[in-house]
Amino acid sequence: SHGRGGAGNISKEHASVEASDLKTPTIKAPTYTTGRGGTGNMAVNDPSHPEVARAAQDTEAPICHEKLAKGTYHWGRGGEGNMVTIGSADRREEEEK
Repeated sequence: SHGRGGAGNISKEHASVEASDLKTPTIKAPTYTTGRGGTGNMAVNDPSHPEVARAAQDTEAPICHEKLAKGTYHWGRGGEGNMVTIGSADRREEEEK
């Protein structure tokens, strides 16, 4: 069984995942897009080098996500165990000064 209970959460055991199931998908089309769109972002797909297309489509997290966040954040279904206050130690140190 899986989930929170109930007859809808009982099923046969699934076959184990094989390494061949875990291959990174590759682009099959003759061209692919990168960036935000436009013909300047179209590239020819070389099936003998799928890693080139994959690297062109990978993106980095925006810089704004690297800023230090402060405050109380909630996640999950609620409850005190699903809360965290970031930066509270810094505030306590400043208050003690």
